[in-house]
Amino acid sequence: MSASPVSGDLKPKRLGGVIFALAMLAVLLVAWLHRQDNWISPQTGLGYQLGIIGSVMMLLLLVYPLRKHYPGLEWLGQVGDLFRIHMVLGIVGPLLVVLHCNFQLGSINSDVALGVMLVVVASGIIGRYLYGRIHVGLYGRKAELRDLVHDAEAVKAILGHDVAEAPAIIKALSDFEAESLKSTSPLVALRLGSATRRGRKLLGGPLLQLLERQAAEGAWPADLKEERREAALLHLEQYLAAIRQAAAFAMYERLFAIWHVLHMPMFFLLMFAAIAHVVAVHLY
Repeated sequence: MSASPVSGDLKPKRLGGVIFALAMLAVLLVAWLHRQDNWISPQTGLGYQLGIIGSVMMLLLLVYPLRKHYPGLEWLGQVGDLFRIHMVLGIVGPLLVVLHCNFQLGSINSDVALGVMLVVVASGIIGRYLYGRIHVGLYGRKAELRDLVHDAEAVKAILGHDVAEAPAIIKALSDFEAESLKSTSPLVALRLGSATRRGRKLLGGPLLQLLERQAAEGAWPADLKEERREAALLHLEQYLAAIRQAAAFAMYERLFAIWHVLHMPMFFLLMFAAIAHVVAVHLY
């Protein structure tokens, strides 16, 4: 089976992301080690320019959500390309501001702006993680919950073929699926592992008992018995894994929706704090 275009395309992107992250960390490390050498002053020269450039970069972060929600702005570029630029600016802009302040606190307005900026950056990183959890690839299509449940149904159908004489086991599979998917609360992550272990225990035992009875009635040879046993347990594991994946997807989708509601107000708070800082610096 050949690799999908999405998975093949992800490798260079992931490598590029790692190189980019390492480069940013290297810049921060060098700047931190030389913070006492007076290379940068927030008020003049390079330090002042870094503050202006970083602020403009963060202002440009608005381009992506505007393009995404207003089709008339398609002249700005493709949404996927702007998303990549959005992520880069969301890292480089705050990094330049940190260099601008030379890792030092100053006036109240500048400290507030810096604190809000760091909160927004942390929020962006969390949002990127959640985004990756509910999408196939970084810019790929959204993985629909119904597709994952359909995968579980397919595995259940295979398992049902193995245990056609055991409707109680099929009912137990359906009950397990319904219980696992009934909630999208973030707390669902705490019970996914235990639910899978419980499902394996409750369903695996009766399944093996049925196979033992079938083997005895059909006088199966030892190798056939072991082959059927391994196949049935594999089907069961695939089914439990598909249900666990579907439940986790629903949870991450809920978290992403909550994050999306909170992130934009924090970003506008950052813009307000940054403008207040710039005005205060130039007036006083």
